[in-house]
Amino acid sequence: KRRISFAPSIPNQWKRYRFRIISRSTVLEVTVDQKEACFVIVKGPSIPVDVYGKNVKVTQQGISVKLLKVKPAKPMKIKPPVRPLW
Repeated sequence: KRRISFAPSIPNQWKRYRFRIISRSTVLEVTVDQKEACFVIVKGPSIPVDVYGKNVKVTQQGISVKLLKVKPAKPMKIKPPVRPLW
């Protein structure tokens, strides 16, 4: 069965961000700040989602999950081709 998955993070310079996702007949609102991610059902039945790989049930009462500290990804080094492609 497919499930919505999240691994929330936020840039240091942001205070918070919020977005909504519509899944079937459910509207899920996600708010992320520097400490936690909050998930709440705005409309419709509760749904299971994965947060950092852990299965949680989101209801109209909502849930909060502490953000995990993740290292920023290093930029990829792209080498030019050894010889022209034409």
